[in-house]
Amino acid sequence: MLSGILNGWGISAMGWGNAYYSAAVRSMGSSWHNFLYASFDSGGYVSVDKPPFSMWVQVVSSKLFGFSRFSLLLPEVLAGALAVWLLYWGLRRTWGRTAGLVGAAALALMPINIVVNHSNNTDSILALLMTAAAVAAIEAVRTGRLRWLFGGCVLAGCAMTTKMLAATPVMPGMLIAFAWCAPSRLRLRLRHAAMGVLVLAAAGLWWFAAVQLTATGSRPYVGSTQTNSVFELAFERNGVRQVEGDNPFGARTRPASAPPGAGQPGANAGVDAGVDAGVDAGVDAGVDAGARRLRAEVYAPPLDAARAENRIATGPGNFAGLGFNGGDPGVGRLVNRALGAQVGWVIPLALIGAVGALISTRLRRSARLGALIVLGSWFVAGALVFSLTEGVVHPYYVAGIGPPIAGLAGIGVASFRFDYEARRLRKVLLGVAALILTAIAQWSIWIRFGWRSLLALVMVGAVAAVVVAGAIRWRRRGRRATGLTIGAAAALLLLPAIWVQGSLAAGVSGALPYANPKPTGSTAPTGNDITPNGGFQFPSISVRSLVAYLRTQQDHERWIVAVPSAAPAEEIIITSGESVMAIGGFIGSDPIVAVGELERLVHDGKLRFFLLSASPSGVGLVGIFATVKTSWVSAACRAVDRSDWQKSAVNDTAKPGVRAFVGGPTAAVFELYDCKGAV
Repeated sequence: MLSGILNGWGISAMGWGNAYYSAAVRSMGSSWHNFLYASFDSGGYVSVDKPPFSMWVQVVSSKLFGFSRFSLLLPEVLAGALAVWLLYWGLRRTWGRTAGLVGAAALALMPINIVVNHSNNTDSILALLMTAAAVAAIEAVRTGRLRWLFGGCVLAGCAMTTKMLAATPVMPGMLIAFAWCAPSRLRLRLRHAAMGVLVLAAAGLWWFAAVQLTATGSRPYVGSTQTNSVFELAFERNGVRQVEGDNPFGARTRPASAPPGAGQPGANAGVDAGVDAGVDAGVDAGVDAGARRLRAEVYAPPLDAARAENRIATGPGNFAGLGFNGGDPGVGRLVNRALGAQVGWVIPLALIGAVGALISTRLRRSARLGALIVLGSWFVAGALVFSLTEGVVHPYYVAGIGPPIAGLAGIGVASFRFDYEARRLRKVLLGVAALILTAIAQWSIWIRFGWRSLLALVMVGAVAAVVVAGAIRWRRRGRRATGLTIGAAAALLLLPAIWVQGSLAAGVSGALPYANPKPTGSTAPTGNDITPNGGFQFPSISVRSLVAYLRTQQDHERWIVAVPSAAPAEEIIITSGESVMAIGGFIGSDPIVAVGELERLVHDGKLRFFLLSASPSGVGLVGIFATVKTSWVSAACRAVDRSDWQKSAVNDTAKPGVRAFVGGPTAAVFELYDCKGAV
């Protein structure tokens, strides 16, 4: 219940959450073809940058309750609460009720998981599926039943079709735990684990294989790739290149070996190839320079306050990058300024508790050891990936390791309680050390932000009081142990609970969720100020007026209008459900069509209108990548008088010149071009 309340608190202020995915959900609901291939637009031009499972859930919700903000965010609210219940259920059946209650409470109060559950990003469903897979594997180890193992593998595969390789940290431990600890003969355990690998591969890769095997002309272009390959998206763009930090945006120019206009709607020849090659040559320098500028201004750690004008603000209560930046790679990344307040509150307790619990099992085959292997390997694998990743690590990424951290903390508290009741002095001292180190870690996280500092002192005092009370009552066990356990857990969860309350009061970003309280009287921006209305950049137009005009002019075109990238298309799709061509995909960098192909689409009557920026330099990501291929439009097509398509005096989106967030791109003036008869 607590989790459901926190997840739903202030949800009405979230708007459309992440407008990119909200627009995709509306388009995907328009046909089974778009549903299967995760098409961003109902015309089937380009897919979104993620596999579709989480959006399938949102499509189902929108069909049940109607397409609305509520129907898109409801699945995430429920997913967060269900993950908490599943963690409790799984831990209770192996390590007891204390482990289940403490682990569930820790997850219910994990700041990053709560704010992620306020957004329709993929991570809420991802965390739920990974938790469900882990719990199923724990139950498989406890009972030895194959159906639990296969069920866990299917759930982990569904997580793979939610966010690709982000689901992999939970997978090794599931199979290792079963092969080591399940109550059956070794040969049978190994055989069943091998079968689990096959089930996992089938469940995790079927969608990728289906997309790859579909003819390129019969499906949308795979968004955020350079070769129209779904395996590039999964294993290169969101795999090797992400870890190595090759490019902060997943964008680069088309490789020399790739044909112009690779994949859709057809190959170019002759003069088209030459034109396209020239365009690429012109774009290359802009891409490189723009990527370097945006890395410096948005993704890099902020400069000191005196040099921070027009860049991302820093100061008390603000993260480096306002949700963009996860800090420098390294061992301490999960407890640094950017990520510590998101997920680091009980990491010392989880680690020390896991060690203590592991010692208590004596590495003997049991359900308890299996649970430790599943959750411990999940956390270790995820922590290693985040610590080593040189590319962008948004703070909300770490929501995927919130459940194992909470689960290990619950196991640790339960183990220390067992030791206290059994009067095992050495292990009790280990528990005391865990409490003290966790309190110190929480203090170090808290004081970096200078927010309600007195409360940190109260928390440390509460932990000290619990330790002293435990020492005084050493000879009295039973109910005293219960009281001591409750007091310790409450003391260690006090600060993250207050941090959550302050973060929800300050507001949460739908596109880049992260927990960030706003100090009283502070004018510094918070998450709610980053991406107004759910997207990164909007044209300064009245969307409803534009849609009304385009509908009156439509003559069976496949796309009602073309725009440089997904950002200007999002609000149009959400508002109208019409098909909008995002020429270059998410940020305008995808080599989907060449200049000659755009001209042919106009000539064939499939496309007529273009909505382009009148000031490319002011639109950030859009201006970097997508202006060259549409430069012919202003010369060949007629600019529509603004009075014809802008009837409203009030903009639906940002006003020209207003920054989307501190240090970010400004809203741009857009012009509408009519290309009928131009080619």
